[in-house]
Amino acid sequence: VDIDNFEFSLPKNKKGTKLLFVGNFTYFPNVDAINFFYNEIFRNLPRDIKLTLIGKKVESLNIDDPRIEKIEFVPKIQDAYKKADLVIAPVRLGGGTNFKVLEAMAAGVPVISLPQRLEGLDVKDGKHLVVTGGSDFKPKLENLLNDLELRRKLAKNARELVEHEYSWKVIGNNLNTVWNNL
Repeated sequence: VDIDNFEFSLPKNKKGTKLLFVGNFTYFPNVDAINFFYNEIFRNLPRDIKLTLIGKKVESLNIDDPRIEKIEFVPKIQDAYKKADLVIAPVRLGGGTNFKVLEAMAAGVPVISLPQRLEGLDVKDGKHLVVTGGSDFKPKLENLLNDLELRRKLAKNARELVEHEYSWKVIGNNLNTVWNNL
């Protein structure tokens, strides 16, 4: 992640109400993720919780709910992260990239995720983000939305992790070391 391109700010809202998912909806695992999240979790959340979905072909989703905003394209994804209280990563299938998780972490937006979305990332549940097995997604999400101090702790720790492990500078230096050793 280009950490200089993602301004970090700690969560401010005492109670979080704005969820965000970013993904390409021509990719079946993202469609499955949102259908699962909507049907199993979101429909049962309090009515003040809103969900923004951003991505290619988002209008193709067969979900009609006034609490959901669908946006095909945003000029600067950083602006979407600034408006979100929480990023959801309910992807159950596939081996796509984790860029959106890392971008959210860089921006200071706490993440709740199924473990499948986190493969290959050196993240710790309760330290950098919240990991859910699926059946406990709703209570963990509600707890996170209602606990500002937890969201702030996760945001701070997640940003530090991205700075030390996933920034372009760190990864570039590591790659340069490998090349020099060859």
